[in-house]
Amino acid sequence: MAIYDFCKKISYKYFSGNKIFIWCIFLVIIALTFYPFFQLGLTGGDDFLYYTATRTGSVMGWGKFIANKGRFYLFFTFPFYSIPYLIDNFYYTKIIQYSTILLCFIIFACLIKKIFKENAIVAIIFLMLIIFSIITYFEPILYVAYPFYFYFSFSFFLLSLLCLLKYTETIRYKYLIHSVCLFSIALLFYETYLLFLLFILAFLFFKNFAKNKFKVFKTKLFYKEFLPFIIVAFVYVLVYFGFNKFFASGDIYPGSTISDDFSLKNFFTIIFGYNSFIFPKHVLNVYGDWLYNIYATIPTLHQSGFLYILRNSEITTLVNAFLQCFLFVYFFNKLKSDISWKKIIITIVVSFLFAISAHSLHACASGYNSNIWMTQQIGYITSSFSYFALVTIFFFVVYAFNKLCYNKKILRYCVLTISTILLFANTIYIGYNNDKFFRYWHKNSHDQVAVIDKFCENDFLSDVSKDALLYMNDESGDSKFMHDLRLYLNYKMSRENTFAKFNLELLKEAISLDTTKDIYLLSSFVQRKSLNNDVLYTLSKVNNNSININVTDEDIFSSGTTNNVKVLFYSPYKDFNFNFYIENPNNDTNLPTYKVNDEIKTGNFGYNQIRILNNNNIGDGSTIFNLSSQYNIKVENFSISNMGSMNNDNSYVIQIEN
Repeated sequence: MAIYDFCKKISYKYFSGNKIFIWCIFLVIIALTFYPFFQLGLTGGDDFLYYTATRTGSVMGWGKFIANKGRFYLFFTFPFYSIPYLIDNFYYTKIIQYSTILLCFIIFACLIKKIFKENAIVAIIFLMLIIFSIITYFEPILYVAYPFYFYFSFSFFLLSLLCLLKYTETIRYKYLIHSVCLFSIALLFYETYLLFLLFILAFLFFKNFAKNKFKVFKTKLFYKEFLPFIIVAFVYVLVYFGFNKFFASGDIYPGSTISDDFSLKNFFTIIFGYNSFIFPKHVLNVYGDWLYNIYATIPTLHQSGFLYILRNSEITTLVNAFLQCFLFVYFFNKLKSDISWKKIIITIVVSFLFAISAHSLHACASGYNSNIWMTQQIGYITSSFSYFALVTIFFFVVYAFNKLCYNKKILRYCVLTISTILLFANTIYIGYNNDKFFRYWHKNSHDQVAVIDKFCENDFLSDVSKDALLYMNDESGDSKFMHDLRLYLNYKMSRENTFAKFNLELLKEAISLDTTKDIYLLSSFVQRKSLNNDVLYTLSKVNNNSININVTDEDIFSSGTTNNVKVLFYSPYKDFNFNFYIENPNNDTNLPTYKVNDEIKTGNFGYNQIRILNNNNIGDGSTIFNLSSQYNIKVENFSISNMGSMNNDNSYVIQIEN
C-alpha cells in the first residue's frame, strides 16, 4: 500500500495532465539532439588506448604507466575509463557515454532546483544544456572524444555541492562529510577541481560571515567546516608534487607543469578560446572555410548567413528548433520574479569566475600556454565544466530582463519574442554546425574504424612475422587515431608485432644488427574530399638495401622499394584505379611483369594501374589483393585515381560484386 501511495503521488506530481505531453517533448528533443552522436566511433589515440586496455585486461598496467608521467591519480581513476568498453559493443559504449552526460545535466538541474526553488528555472536551464550541445573540428570536445570520464567526475563534484547545501539546511555534520568525500573522489579525476574548491571555501566563509560577521575566525563551526576540505587539498597537493619529484619516471606530461615562458596574452587567449565554443556562429566562422576547403562539406563564409543555413538545414534540425522554442515559451510564461537582484548578480558573477577557473590551470601549463597551436583552439576537455557556467549566465541574463519587465505585459512579451528568436537562430546554427561536423567525425572515426575492422577480419598482417619491424605511415594528414592504432590492431588480430612511427635510430640499430631482418611499411591514405570515406592501406615488405639511413626520419623510405605489397582498398560505391611505380634502374628494354594475386600481367616501367570496378550495390566496396614483381616497386608512390581507361591492355581489372 505504501508503494502504491508513493507511485500515485509521483504520478500526480510529475505525470498528470499536460505534464506527460511536456515530458514527451523533452524526450523527443533529447533523442533528436543526441541521436547524431551515435555516428561517432573511436576518434583519437586515447580512445584506442582505453578500448584496447579494457579488452586486453591491461587497465591497471596502463594506469600505472601514465601515472608515472606526472599524474599519480590516474593509477586510481584510469580503470573508470574502461566502463564504456566493458562490453565490446558499439551501442553499449555510446549509451554509457551519453547517458552519463544526461545524468550530469539532471544532477545540475537538481542543484539549480535546490538553490532557486523554481521549477520553470530548472526546466529552462536543463533545456538550454541540451540546446547548446555543440561539437567542433577539435577532437577534445567531450561529445567527440572520451565523453564519459570528465562528465562522470563532474557528477561527483555536483553531488558534493548538493550534499553541502543539504548540510546548510539541516546542520547535520554527516552531510558535510559526504560532501568532502564526494569532492575527494572528483579531485582524484582531475587537477582542475582544486580551483573549484575555492568556490566551496568562499561559500562556507560567506555563510559563516553572514552569521558571525568579523568574529567568524573565532567560531569552532567555521574551522569544523573548513578544515576537512583544506586537509583534502593539502594532502592532494603534497602527494601530487611529491610523486612527480620522487617517483615519476620519463617525461612529465606538459600539462602538469607551469610554463617557463608564461605569456599573459596566451593565458587570456586560451580562456576565451576554450569558452567561445558555445557560440555556434563563431565556430562556423573559424572552422567553416577550413572544413569546406579540406572536406567540401560546408559552404564558405560568405555563404554562411542565417537564411542560407536555414534553407539548407536538415528537417530534424528544424523540428528540434521548433520543439525547443515551444518548451522555452511554455516555461518562460511560468517564470516568476521572486529571485532578488542580489542573488541574480551573485549567480552571474560566480558563474563567470567558474568559467574562467575551469581553464586556468590549462592556460598556465607548459603544454598549452607556450603552444601556439593550442592557443588557436575553440573548446577543450575543460569546456565541459565551463559549459554549465555559461548556460547559467545566458539564462540569468534573460531572467534579469524578465524581472525588469515582469509587470509590463508588452515589454515582457518583447523580451520573450527576442529571446525565442535568438534561441531559434542559435538552435539552427548548432544543428547545421553539428550536422556538418558529424559527417567529418563519422568519416574519421566510425567509418575508418569499420574499414580497419575489415583490415583485421582479413588478417591483413598475416605475412608479417612476429620479429619483423612494422612501420606506420599516415599520409592522410587528417587521421585522428594512428597514434595508438597499433594497440587496436594487435588486439583485433591477436598479434604482438612491434609497431613504430618513423624512428631512425631504431632502424639503424635493426639494420646494423641483422641486415636480413624483415621490415614492413604500413601506409594509410584517406580520400579527404569524399564523404564516402575512401581508404587505401598498403603493406610493403621493404627491401633493406633500399632504405636510406642518412636522411631525416620522415625521408627514411623516400627511396624505399618492395617486391611484394598487399593492398586493401575501400570505396563504397566508386570505380577507381590503383597506381604504382616500377623502377628501371638498369635501363632494361624488356617490359616488366607483375603479378596480381595469381595472374601475371605485362606492365610498364614507371606508372602502372589496376582498375577497380565496383558493382556492389550494398556499399561494402572493399577488396584485398596482392601485388608482386621481380622488379622494384616504389613504396611511397602508391595512389588512387578515379579516372582512367578501362580498355588499357596493361591494366588489370578487379570487379567487386555483391
